[in-house]
Amino acid sequence: MSNVISLALHADASRRAADGYDDAWNAYFRSVYRAFDRETAMRMADSHIQHMKRRDDAILAAVAAEMAEPEHA
Repeated sequence: MSNVISLALHADASRRAADGYDDAWNAYFRSVYRAFDRETAMRMADSHIQHMKRRDDAILAAVAAEMAEPEHA
């Protein structure tokens, strides 16, 4: 991950962390359910959300680390 994180990425990650991932899961499930059976679509949506959570955690941690540097304190 780069040292520069856009405000939009940070805002999206913060919003999802606060509001949860239900909307993202439902949107992904609906998009893949057309092409796959229900069970497969559910597994794919679960996997997608796990990836999003890991990415959001990394974004939020990078921003927190940057804000903890002396020049930002």
